This record gives sequence, structure tokens and C-alpha cells, in this order.
Amino acid sequence: MALKKNYNLLLIVQVSVLLSVLPFSLSQTVAEAPSSASDSCNGIFLSYAYSSGTKLKPTDPTYQPYRFESVLTVLNNGDEELKS
Repeated sequence: MALKKNYNLLLIVQVSVLLSVLPFSLSQTVAEAPSSASDSCNGIFLSYAYSSGTKLKPTDPTYQPYRFESVLTVLNNGDEELKS
């Protein structure tokens, strides 16, 4: 008999928690992702993203060489195809 009372109490607690949390989860809206910068461009869009860079051992101490890693993207958002 005590087991049945504990089960009923547990069931009541679970249902009350579910009913109190459910309206909050249903009321949340999913935000749309912001549009990218290339969406507002109506011509040639260039983007540059720097990844990393390091100093290299110089052969001439007056000129310090560097090694860069980056990504350059060229998008044609215009009406005409580009000639290569």
C-alpha cells in the first residue's frame, strides 16, 4: 500500500512539473539566422578571413618574412557572368 502511495505521489509531481514547464517551452520562438553580408551585395563580393600567421627565419635580418594562412572568397552576385 505504501508503494502505491509513493507511486501516486511521484506521478502527481511529474505531471505538475510537466504542466508547469510546457507553456514556457511552447512560447519560445526560433530566431532566424541573420543574413550574410553577401546577400546585400548586387555585384562582386570579396571576403577575406585571416586564419593564422607565423614569422619565418629570415635570410636577410633587415627583412622579416611571414607565413599567412587565410581564405579569400569571390562571389558574383551580379546579373552578368564574369569573363576569366
